[in-house]
Amino acid sequence: MESLSLTFKQLFLKRRVFIFAFCIFSFSIAAQTNRDTLFLVNQDRLIGNLKEVSQGKVNFKVGYSEKNLLLNWDEVSRVSSIDDFFFTFKSGIRIRGLIVGSNRESLKIQILDVILRPKRGNHDLDSGFIEIEKAQVVYIERAEDTFFKRLDGEVSLGANLAKANKLRQFSARSHLDYTGRWYGASLSFNGLRSLQAETEPIRRLDVGLTLVALLRNEWYVITRGSFLSNTEQLIDLRFDYKLGMGRYLIFQPKAKLSAQAGINLNFERFTAQPEENRSTELVYGVEIGFLDLGAFVIKGTVNGFSGLSTAGRFRSDSKLDIKYAFLDGFFLKLGTTFNYDNQATEGASNYDYIIQSTIGWSF
Repeated sequence: MESLSLTFKQLFLKRRVFIFAFCIFSFSIAAQTNRDTLFLVNQDRLIGNLKEVSQGKVNFKVGYSEKNLLLNWDEVSRVSSIDDFFFTFKSGIRIRGLIVGSNRESLKIQILDVILRPKRGNHDLDSGFIEIEKAQVVYIERAEDTFFKRLDGEVSLGANLAKANKLRQFSARSHLDYTGRWYGASLSFNGLRSLQAETEPIRRLDVGLTLVALLRNEWYVITRGSFLSNTEQLIDLRFDYKLGMGRYLIFQPKAKLSAQAGINLNFERFTAQPEENRSTELVYGVEIGFLDLGAFVIKGTVNGFSGLSTAGRFRSDSKLDIKYAFLDGFFLKLGTTFNYDNQATEGASNYDYIIQSTIGWSF
């Protein structure tokens, strides 16, 4: 009996040790997962992960919900975190740092790295700390060190099917973005394919890769390569390569406006014209974004191309997207693209446009 009693005691002690170790392990996992705390003006407290502050909204991940919480930035009275973030301010300053103090009106940040330092402004970035009003914050994003965590984008698709004339129409309007410390890249894909009995197929494909490097005082360098093919203008292939400069005229959490100008190299091949056409153009345009209209986001670009090697030629490319978010990560989009050429090839229309209604998912 004595040995049996001893065995029970040993088992009991081992069980207590196991439970204690399990609690410590669970606590450590939870501590690693929930590293940030938000104190709200209504006295609530949220524990989880601060993903980003963008467009006047706070994207916050909590453990009890599969969906991220989306809060207004002015509803947050205090932020506590042990991780470092990238901060972008209206003045053009971009730094990497730690939040060491905060209240409803301002943040105090320990500066770990100065990425962009504009000439104007009275901020002392060499002291190691900066205190700034929350209203001056454009972006806060977690300083992720892996490639895939810096990727985001959206896939948006649409389809129309009808028995009449065997109509089959498919469209896509999607993009993939990468955000670095002082640069960014974006890959866009817009396509339409329409098949109908006893008519010629309608095809359109627009693909672009854009690289942007941020400079001081809201200036940036932009380079873009784009591919266009459409049956309406008899374009078998149009490849543009643009190199230029741009500047943000408005750089706010809820609205952006920038202007660009540069040189474009144009390579074309038309359906009814076997010889290739090469030209050099002056390119100029604007980019707009209204980023906080409730559940709506509006973005658009307008670019003009004036011929340098082809006298009197003028082209323009314009895009506008209106997106409505109806579920976490899911949206409806109405997008339009317009292309104009005052010297279109023989037999082709001077302009072409497309209006797409699609449903998509952001990631």
